[in-house]
Order: sequence, then C-alpha cells, then structure tokens
Amino acid sequence: MRAIFKYIRPNLHKRQFIMETEVYLNLGIMILFSVLLVLFIYQVVKQDRSAPFFIVSLACGVAGGLFAFLDSMRDEISVPLNHSILLALQISFYGLQFMFFYLFLESLVTTRINPWRLTIAIMFFTIQVLSLWLIVWFQGNPVTNDLWLFADIGYSNLALFTFVIFGLFIYIRMYKYTKEVKPIIFAVALIIVGGGFVIISLTDYIGYWGSIPSWLSEISILGDALPLAGLAIFTITYLSDVSYIYRLPFDVYALMVTTNAGVSIHSVALENTRRIKIEEQMLSGFLSAINELFRNFMGTKFPVDHITSPEASILIEQGSIINIVIVASKDSTVLERGMKRYCKEFEHQFGHRIRSDLIDMSEFEDAKRLIRPIFPFLKVRKLET
Repeated sequence: MRAIFKYIRPNLHKRQFIMETEVYLNLGIMILFSVLLVLFIYQVVKQDRSAPFFIVSLACGVAGGLFAFLDSMRDEISVPLNHSILLALQISFYGLQFMFFYLFLESLVTTRINPWRLTIAIMFFTIQVLSLWLIVWFQGNPVTNDLWLFADIGYSNLALFTFVIFGLFIYIRMYKYTKEVKPIIFAVALIIVGGGFVIISLTDYIGYWGSIPSWLSEISILGDALPLAGLAIFTITYLSDVSYIYRLPFDVYALMVTTNAGVSIHSVALENTRRIKIEEQMLSGFLSAINELFRNFMGTKFPVDHITSPEASILIEQGSIINIVIVASKDSTVLERGMKRYCKEFEHQFGHRIRSDLIDMSEFEDAKRLIRPIFPFLKVRKLET
C-alpha cells in the first residue's frame, strides 16, 4: 500500500515486473476501496446505521490508492506533481486511513477515547506525516535517507498498533463474549493486514541499514498485497451484515424511558451473560435523587448524563420530553448513537401519549419493536419481573 522499492534494487527485468505489478496493484486498491466505499455508504443509509469513522477511513483508502496509481503511472501519463509529492500524499492518506480506523475501533468500546492509546496513535501519525513532508521540502538532500527511516517507523507502527495490537484485542474480546464466527473473521483479516506490515517493516529497516536478502526481496510485494486483502475481507464481512457495527462486546442489562420529570413510563429487561436484573423503581428513584442533588446543592441546569465505574455504566440520553436510560457493563459511542436514535423514534411515535394528562403505561408496550432495528443485537428477556 505504498511504494515498495525504496531500498530494493533488483535486476532490470525483475524491476520492470515489479513496477508493472505495482501499477495493477495500485489500480486494484483504488477500485476496490471505491467500490467498498460506495457499497458501505449505501448499506449504512439503507439500514439507517452510523459509522462515520469507518466511512472516512475507506475514503482515505480511495485517495491513497488514487495518488499511488498516479505515481506508478507518472512515466506514461502527464502528472503535474513530482514523485516525492505524490508519494507523500499517498502515504499521508494511508496514514489517515489507519487513524480513522483506530477511531472506529475506539467507538466500538468507549465514549471517551483512551488518552494513552490516542497519544500512541497520534505520535506515530505525526512522525510519519512530518517526516514525509520534510522529505518533500529537502528532496535531493542526503538527509532524506534518515527522514525515510522515521517516516517508515511512523507508518508501519501506526498500522501494527491499530490493526494487530488494538484491533485484535477488540475482536478477540468480542468473540469471547459472543462466541460468533464474525469476530474470528475480523481477527484473521487483521492478522493478514499485520503480516503485510511486518514485511514492510523488515524491508524498510533492513534496507536502511544494508542490503535486503533475496528472500525478502522476493516476498516484498506481499507487503502491499496482504494489507489490501485483509482490509477487503474485513470490509466485505461488515458489508454482509452492516448491523454488526452495533455488535457490542459487553453486556447491556436494561433500557428504561422516563419523562423529564423522572417518572418511569417504559422499561425493558435485556438478556445478559451475568444474568443481572435491574429493579426499575430503584433505578428511577436513584436517578431522581442524583439529579435533585445536582440541581439543589450544585446549581446545575442540566441532568446527569453518565454515571460510570470500572465495571458498570448508566447512560442517559435527554430528549425534548423524555430521557432514555441504559444500564450496561461499559459505555461506547456506538451505544450512544443508538440511544439518540431510539429517543428520537420514541418521541415521534409516542410523544402525543406522553403529553396527555393521564399516561397509561400499557400504551408503550409497542416500543419494544424499536429495539431490534436500532439495537439489533440486544435481546429482550422473555420473562420480566
């Protein structure tokens, strides 16, 4: 997924073969990411899902593939930008692809991005981009050889951190929780991506310090092919069921709807691996007491929206006339997006009943049918107390 023979010096025939292969590979990357981007946007819009980070990641892959293709074709067609600029643009966009993929992974498991993980990702991305554009600035100067080493360190390590270290951790944990096949496919796809970047790293580091072994030169093309194949498998798996974006690797115990005054009008107990049951009246009273404390003693104008501990979270989404409350073992951006949509749909369908002088709780039983389209993997507990 980037120029492959910065340090490789094969014979002329082999070099020409590699160059031709690189042209077709870069064209394939651009076309594949373009098709996947269009299909993914179509599926997201059709099923009313939200995955902005993943969409931007795919778009950056398209841009990176475009600049890579233009760079590999610069001798055949007139391109107004020179090789250094095209290469810097190509690798910068691939770096952005990794950054947004990392943010997508974060959105699956948290609402507040882990500062240490974010620092690591930004550090590698900054090293990569700064080195690349210093290379453009000092092109022709011997210092660029050292700058390439830093660019390679930032590029490859950002990918390995995102796909292998963080990504594998998430999908292995998801498999342990769900025991489903898809997380295994995602994990294998990320391992394939990581294998490509191991080859890229070996080629770059060994090439900087000396001659690249013939065996590594022979497989160097896999440094581009494996990440492409892995990302394609990953995206196609999500395309087969775009709702899987909402598959959470943790337990969600209950969903409750209250009026803005704190009166509970609807609640649903959800199946979970720990078989925890949430007492509706106790939770409602607890939240009312917390909000009363904040209003009266701390003078706040807005209700509490998060109550968290290392092992449990209470999430609250405030609408114009209702609050949506979810109790889960963790919080995540994906879960919060679903709560916003659920709140909007609930108010749209039942708002007139909530505003009436006399509220009949049984009128909101139909709200259970909102759960599947909005939270496709949450299951209502069959026997509720």
